[in-house]
Parts: sequence; structure tokens; C-alpha cells
Amino acid sequence: MSAILSGAYSASQTGAGLLYQVDPTYVDLDLSSGAPVFTVPGQASFLSLDPFAVMASITGVTIADITANPALAAVWTGTGAQVPGLLSGAMGVDGGTQLLATNRMSYWQQDTQSSAAFIQGTYRIDDAWSITAGIRYTEETKDVYAMTELGQSATGLGNAQSPAEAPLLHGVLAASFATWAHEFEEDRATNQVVPGVTLQWEPDDNTNLYVAYAEGFKSGGFNSVDDQNPDFVRTEAGLLDTSQPIRNVPGPGFEYDDENASSWEIGGKHRLMDGRMQLNWAAFNSTYENLQVSTFAGLGFIVANAAEATIKGFEFDVNFQATENLRLALAMGFNDGSYDSFPGAGCSAIQQNALVGAAAAAGGVENIVGQDLLGCTQVSVTQQSQNLGGAKIGTDYNGTAQIEYVQPLSSDMMWFTQVDYNFTDGYFLQGDREPAQYQDAYGQVNFRTGLRTDNWFLQAYGRNVLDEQFASGGFNVPLAQGSFARYQAPGAVFGFQAAYQF
Repeated sequence: MSAILSGAYSASQTGAGLLYQVDPTYVDLDLSSGAPVFTVPGQASFLSLDPFAVMASITGVTIADITANPALAAVWTGTGAQVPGLLSGAMGVDGGTQLLATNRMSYWQQDTQSSAAFIQGTYRIDDAWSITAGIRYTEETKDVYAMTELGQSATGLGNAQSPAEAPLLHGVLAASFATWAHEFEEDRATNQVVPGVTLQWEPDDNTNLYVAYAEGFKSGGFNSVDDQNPDFVRTEAGLLDTSQPIRNVPGPGFEYDDENASSWEIGGKHRLMDGRMQLNWAAFNSTYENLQVSTFAGLGFIVANAAEATIKGFEFDVNFQATENLRLALAMGFNDGSYDSFPGAGCSAIQQNALVGAAAAAGGVENIVGQDLLGCTQVSVTQQSQNLGGAKIGTDYNGTAQIEYVQPLSSDMMWFTQVDYNFTDGYFLQGDREPAQYQDAYGQVNFRTGLRTDNWFLQAYGRNVLDEQFASGGFNVPLAQGSFARYQAPGAVFGFQAAYQF
């Protein structure tokens, strides 16, 4: 594991401590000793070090050296001030508290104005055929103010400090946490027209068949996570120079676009067996442009646009009253979804580890920007991406089976028992398709049984009674690139409920 400041270089013997380049993987300092690349074995974090020891590690100049040499002390402080405050200008914090209590202060506000008009009508062609059409017009504007300042909290209060006031503080937070101060004021506007039309055929009272076409949209917006970063000045080679953030210009990912969808559907609703069975079914094909995908990144979820996706499938549900007391039900969905194009998808932990390993290994690459390992490309100093075009979305199938039995005990009291089984095919817990975050197919059994009347009920229940172990979600661990975690679903749960309606 590399140190937070994994590279340091002294260009001269009498440097003035000027920070001249920063990126999240290394910090170059123009200091005063010609010291080689430094690391501090056994230290978990640069921020846990005594700041004077840190500077001694970087420069080779100790506090004793400075104290014994007034001229050297004058170089460090600019005025020959006492040693305990000699780094306050560079660090932005006095004495031994220097980088041990840093903070990030954020503020985010969005104002949204939306208006819409909608009209729909049905034309009955004859007794069996009808057509329904509608259209909706929507206008929406969003104005956002997003600010993050960096500072120190030695006094217990957050004190924002500019890069000019505390250059090394900003440099270390940039190198350690890929965090830069910024202040954005942005706005966006949406104008959408979405139509829909349905052709319906009812040959008798028990059958309803239809074919429908509809369009829809989901409004775009701005991400509210406070680790959003600004844009950076480009070098002559077109690369990002992270030592030169552009405070008022958002970096990639701050704004995401509208999601648009169009869908065809054909289906039917049927009453069978003298009304004892209800069968509904539908086949569909939906196409998405700028599909909005939510991904956990850093300290929160961010929304990004996948270029295109197609989801098609078939679903049905059947409800059968087998006897006066016994009811059976089954609902299932079969899906075939994939990204048609998704070139900017986030990388998995395994892919990130491969890139980090390439840079850290003996004889590793000097600059991992542009490197491609396991399908993940380092697109900038702070960002990696993979192309998920063709990758599958969601599960192949999922469903619920249910049995319910009721037995009247009196004119107003009923004993009931219900058992259901929920099941699903396997799926990825994260949008980056982390292999270790794949949840295998599973099913869980639930039940409830008790007494009920028109006014009250008593019931015992159990959820996941077979204690099936599965995860309900997963994410990459903040500040630990290449690591991930899961939300484990509860195991077996048993309980009792009582209610009375007044």
C-alpha cells in the first residue's frame, strides 16, 4: 500500500517549501534537501503523523536542525518566528494540530420549477373495439448551488481556508481523498412531449386484449454528493493537471441528462372458469436512451447516464379460487435486458486493484492514465471507466407463489393461514458488475396465520423462515479503493401482531 504522499522530490538545497504539483496518487514538493522518495513504514495514515516528523521525512531537516540554525529558521518562517508555528502558513494550521483535524464543509441547494399539461380521450369504434390516445407536455427548470470548502477544525469549529492561505492542506486533501474546494452555480431546463396510444379489443365480458405504445421520460438533474470535484486545466497533451483546479467549473458527472424511453406492449386480461380464475399477461419491449444508473461512489450515490439500453420480456399473474376456502396464486416475470451502449461505466474493485497494482509493482507504469487492465481504463488521474455495452441488466426471472386457506369460525370471525414463496434468479448487486458482488439465485418462505373480524385481528407471522442467507445490496468502500461491502438481508424473523379498528 502506498503512502498518502507517495512521491517527494527536492529540486534544490534551499527551497522555500512551494507546493507545485498535486494529484491523488502523488505530491511533488520543491523543498530543501534533495531527499529521495519517502515512505513512513508502519504508519496507517499520513494524517496520524506528527507534522514536524512528516516534514523531516520529506526534507531531511529536523526541528533540531532548524532550532540550531537561525538562518534556516528564517527561511522556513519568513520572519524567524518560533518553531511551533513555522509551518502554519503552508499547512494552514498551527503547531502540532496541523493535519490531524481537517474538515470538508459542504452546502447544496436546488430549486425546481415544473409545469405540465395533459389531455387524453377514448374513441369507441364499435361495441368491441376502442382506441385511447393522450399527450403530455412538461416544462421544468432546475437551479443549483453547490459549494465545498476545505479547512481545519483545531478549535472545534470549521474554518474555511483558501489554497493561497493553506496550500499544503489543500494539497494533502487532494492527494489523500481526491477532494478539491469548489463553488458551482448551474442551471438546466427540460421540455418534453410524451405521447401514448392504446388499441383495445373486448370480444366478450371475460376477455380484454390490447396493444399499446407509450413514451416517457425521467428528468435529469445534478448530483448532490459533496465529493463532486471541479474541472481542471488541461496540459498541452490534453491531460488533466490536478494541481490547477477550476473552482467554478464542475467536473464530469455533476450534471446528468434526461432519461427517455419508448415502449411497446401487447397483453390480455381474462376471467376463466366462471370467474374463479383471473389471468393477466403482457409481453413488452422497452428502449431507453440516456438510461439513468445510480452507483455508490465515495460517500454517496451518484446518477450517471448509460447511453442506451433495451429491456424486453414477458410477465403474467394468475389467481385461482380452487375451493370456497382455498386460493392459489402465481406471478412471474421473464426478462431479457442489456446495455446497448455504456462506455463510461464505473470499474469494479477487482479492476481498480489491477490498475493500482500496475502502478505499485516493481517496474510498474509511471502513469496509469490510459492504462487498460481487465477491461477498465484509467481515463484521468481520479477516474476509471469500463465499457458495459452488451452487458446484461437485471435477472432472467423472478416471481411469487402463494397459498391461502380461510375457515369461518362464526358469522363474523375467520381463521386464516397464508404461505408465500418469493424467488429470483441471480443478479449483480452493483452496476459495475463486481464479480464478488454477484448474488446467486435464492428463494424465501413467509407465512402468517391468525384470527380476524371486521374490527380486529390477531396473527403470528414469520419472514424468511428457512433462514436463507442473501444480500440486498452492495457498494465499494469509501476511501479504500479496490474494497467493497454488502448489505446482508435479515435472517429468519418471527413475530406476533394485534390490531383493533375503532
